[in-house]
Amino acid sequence: MGNAKKRERKRKERRYAFFIVGFLSLFFCLSILFELWIRSGRVSNALTPVSANEVCMLDDVYTPKNNYPSIVNEITYYCCEKDCSEYITKPKFSIYAIDPVSNVQLNKASAVYGRAVNGRVYYFESLENLYQYSH
Repeated sequence: MGNAKKRERKRKERRYAFFIVGFLSLFFCLSILFELWIRSGRVSNALTPVSANEVCMLDDVYTPKNNYPSIVNEITYYCCEKDCSEYITKPKFSIYAIDPVSNVQLNKASAVYGRAVNGRVYYFESLENLYQYSH
């Protein structure tokens, strides 16, 4: 009786492991297909300009609601956390970004913000650089 329960438990564990591996494989394949689809040109890589208070500068994502202002060294940053000032100055979360067009390092608070279709935010030193990157 004990051996039958052990076999049944091992069978369930294997089924669960196969399910997890299958799910992760499917996710990986879909992410590759999505990247290829974007590169094919059928999806526009145009960025939409957004304002500072619509950007979570902690996570570099577009969040149009519930952003909180945090003042660090008399500069206002916006985050999706209640008080991000203790986080945003840590090395893991930089207050600086690199403009992908000019490769200039700039402060996130004074940048021009472009939102991608997937919600990621890019930082630019000018609106012209944003449009140049988008097209």
